[in-house]
Amino acid sequence: MTDTAPPARPAAEPAAPSAAASEAPPAPQKQVIAPSPGESITTTTTGNTYTMGEKIGEGNFGIVFNTFYLITERCFCPLINLFSLPKFEGLVWLMPLARCLLQAVHYIHVNQYAHQDIHLGNVFTAFAKDELQPNEPGAIQFKLGDLGVTKLFGEINAQNTRAQWMLPPEVLDPAEYGPLDHRIDLYHVGLLLLQLASSKVMQFSRDEILAGRPRDLALALPPPHSFALEKALRRHVVYRTANAMELWRDLHSPAQPALPASTQAPDGGGSSPAA
Repeated sequence: MTDTAPPARPAAEPAAPSAAASEAPPAPQKQVIAPSPGESITTTTTGNTYTMGEKIGEGNFGIVFNTFYLITERCFCPLINLFSLPKFEGLVWLMPLARCLLQAVHYIHVNQYAHQDIHLGNVFTAFAKDELQPNEPGAIQFKLGDLGVTKLFGEINAQNTRAQWMLPPEVLDPAEYGPLDHRIDLYHVGLLLLQLASSKVMQFSRDEILAGRPRDLALALPPPHSFALEKALRRHVVYRTANAMELWRDLHSPAQPALPASTQAPDGGGSSPAA
């Protein structure tokens, strides 16, 4: 006995949509699935990856996971605002700023972090209250902020998020100028102090960075700034200032002026291979 399938029924003619049926159905409510502890999530805006901790609470804005927050004091203004002051003389500000900034850089480096985003908009001015003169503004200090792209030393690579207008040479050409490490911060500090010493805001193109233009400008400064900043702005990382303490010492070495570009074998400009 052979089984046979019943003949196929002709497709029904679709009914004409009614006015009610033609209205768009309400959009379904979005459901958010919370990540599990230990799960890694990557943001679509920055590409940063985070590992979730244990859930510790829930509030009006969502679930709170075991994490940490950076709570910083309110500052007066970013350093770049000072450049608009009448008759601004950056050299007057350079050493007080360098002392505060290099202390901050030294601290984060000792803790195995690289900031990677040190520029005029991320260094801030603040006033410390003078208890003996409470009605006065107080003493000015400088703070390093915005650790949004900060990485542990072991996480530094060419794919890290960085400001495109201040990429150091080793990021643009790692094979020639690398390696990529904490000395990225020393290059950025050199760029910032160069702008202070010149009393003007500067930005450099990719070609200018690769050609060693920032270091050439540093060489034209009077000592000790010429020696300290040309060393921090050397393109080849191996010849660059090693750490924040070394840069601070170089800024106090007036008897050691920078050598001309033509005689700076490790990192000279022009025809020298290492600028």
